[in-house]
Amino acid sequence: MIELNEQLIRLHSRANTYRTTVSGAETRFAAIIETLRQSGRDAASRLRTAMDGDGLNDSILDNITGWVQENAEILKAIRQVLQVITTALSVLSFVFPVLPPFALAAGLLTAGLGLLLAASGEISWVDFGLDVLAVATLGVGAIASKGVGQVVNLMRANRLAVATNALPQATSRGFAAASRMVTNSFDNVLGGALTTVKTPIPRLTLGESTPAFLRRAVELITAKGGNNADFLRLLQNPTVTGSNATIDALISLGQTQRFTAQLASGTNLALHQIDSTLVDRIPALLDALPDTFTDNMVGDALEGVSDWYNESVQDASTWRVGS
Repeated sequence: MIELNEQLIRLHSRANTYRTTVSGAETRFAAIIETLRQSGRDAASRLRTAMDGDGLNDSILDNITGWVQENAEILKAIRQVLQVITTALSVLSFVFPVLPPFALAAGLLTAGLGLLLAASGEISWVDFGLDVLAVATLGVGAIASKGVGQVVNLMRANRLAVATNALPQATSRGFAAASRMVTNSFDNVLGGALTTVKTPIPRLTLGESTPAFLRRAVELITAKGGNNADFLRLLQNPTVTGSNATIDALISLGQTQRFTAQLASGTNLALHQIDSTLVDRIPALLDALPDTFTDNMVGDALEGVSDWYNESVQDASTWRVGS
């Protein structure tokens, strides 16, 4: 019994030694396997880098994106200039009806350049999406404004029909008189004093000493276009928008078109401002302020939101087509 017990103790000791040896071997084996896997990943990465390098860039897409990457800084500067031009033309188009096609063309150029830069991985696809949004809202606003203009013409036609039926003689002379009466009533409203116009939307008011063209420009910019401004004036005049089922239906249609234009413009402006605030303004503000103003809960929250947007949205959507 004593000998067997001593032998059993020796065997237990050897078993513990073997367990330690096996455990160490398993650890070394796992490390070797992980090293091999990492070597494979590194080799695959080097292979992908070599495939994306100049030696194997033999497709048309590679040539285009390669040229864009080589000239990225210049193209980005051109894109920023086009963005400013598009914004300026879109605002001025409210005052000058001839400018909307040029604003749309500038927006399309901006979006096209943004597509090249995004496809080459030089800017985020979010930035390209904002360029496309600007073009889309310009088009929607132009269509809605044209719809409001058509509503105004239909209102005029309806008033002409009512005036013609009201005259005792339905002759050519009577129609001409009715046409003059309707035209004069509309022209008087549209050419009246700007200070008499009251719109349901917030607007900048100017004094009587301000030149008429400047007050008219403010009215057009506030109303989002000449058609909208004329429509708003007509709504304030009972002689044009009196009790009439057809006129009421047209007014409802015109209001819908106006709301569509305002929604498009507001959506574009809001999303662009949110992007600019999170990408540029918040980091610039935090850098400009002393640490005593930023080392707090509010500063940490602003920095966290900005970092999340840049890393999880902007950076995550920045990749080269074909990569």
